[in-house]
This record gives sequence, structure tokens and C-alpha cells, in this order.
Amino acid sequence: MRRKSKAFGRARRPAFVQAQQDRWVDARTLLEGKRWGGTIYLAGYVVECLLKARILKRYGLTALPPEYWHHDLERLVDSAGLRTELAQPRSAEILQLLTLLYGLWDVTMRYGGARFRREDAESALAAVEVIRLWLLARI
Repeated sequence: MRRKSKAFGRARRPAFVQAQQDRWVDARTLLEGKRWGGTIYLAGYVVECLLKARILKRYGLTALPPEYWHHDLERLVDSAGLRTELAQPRSAEILQLLTLLYGLWDVTMRYGGARFRREDAESALAAVEVIRLWLLARI
């Protein structure tokens, strides 16, 4: 039986915000190093961290409950209470960029194996740059 890390449950909003900043820098560095899959993986992880920070803010929590210890970006968007805002015409670009990211990113990418193109990595990074700023304004 797999045990959940107790340390993850103690992650606070500032920790998620710092993690996304660190992974953002790492993703850009990997792009420069022509590591396309790593770029995409870390770009998606940036969004995951920000969504978890948003969940903490939305519910006034200090630690992330176990029901949010997953990596499904679409479920995290719903849990973060962003679905209604994303349905508004003013958020069409963000929804489009999230949809692009949903198609490129999966937590299993961390195990490697898949081949990605430079264009995929650049698209993911450009999408996350916009999504990231949008989410930061909501936490």
C-alpha cells in the first residue's frame, strides 16, 4: 500500500507560490537547454502549484487536504472555483491556453519516454506565462 507524504499536507500557500516561481525558472532553463519534455512538465507543474495555492485561498485553508493531493489540472481548476470565470468571454484566451496545456501535460511525463518538439515546449511555456499571471492575480 502506498503511503501519502505527511509533508505535502503541510504545504502552505507561500510554499506553493515559491515552488511555482522556482519551477518557472527551471522550465525556462530547460527550454534553453533543449530539454523539451522537461520544459513542458515543469510548465504544467507551475500551473498545478498555483491552482493548489488558489484552493487554499478559496477555502481559507492553511494546509492542502488529501482530496487535493492529485495532479489533474482540470479537477484542480474546478476545485479552485475558476470554472465559472473561465466560461466568461473575457476569459476565453485563458481557457484556450489551459486547453492547450491539458493536451500537452500529464504528470506521468516526469518518467520520460515521450518525444516532444521544440514547438510544443515553446507553446507550453508561452501558454503558462499567460496562465501564470492570471492565476497569480487570483491568489
